[in-house]
Amino acid sequence: MFNLADNQIMEGTQACQIWGKARNYISQTLKKYPNRFPEGSIRKVGNCRIVTRFGMSKLTNDNQDAFFNHEPVREIDLNEPTLLSGKDAMAMVDRVPSAFYKFYKDHPSFFTEQEMRKFGRNFILMPSALEKYVGKTYEEVLKDKQKGQ
Repeated sequence: MFNLADNQIMEGTQACQIWGKARNYISQTLKKYPNRFPEGSIRKVGNCRIVTRFGMSKLTNDNQDAFFNHEPVREIDLNEPTLLSGKDAMAMVDRVPSAFYKFYKDHPSFFTEQEMRKFGRNFILMPSALEKYVGKTYEEVLKDKQKGQ
């Protein structure tokens, strides 16, 4: 099961900070050398780029053992699960993003860390979080969205 709370997954700017790189290091590397990140180690969700420790370790040849308390580097495939940005999730159910953010602020323990995580100013959700929020399965939400188009 994919776990958004895993400390081996981080937002790109957070990773740059941990590895002591410039804020735009990841985007510049992707532009110049798109194949430097291992498959599934980086992904853009909405306007947020998330990256794995494994990907950053391979890119920089440094696994930042001290920062991660000598926890072993694990390979995580970010391509495997469906991930939604908060903005995209709300667009699927025809609600404004601020409605979700207000709900989260009013009910911070409604979602588990495994199914929803805040990366910087962005929320990333698993389909299960959207299902809990709207009371329909992810497949039902998709069908409803397709009917409405």
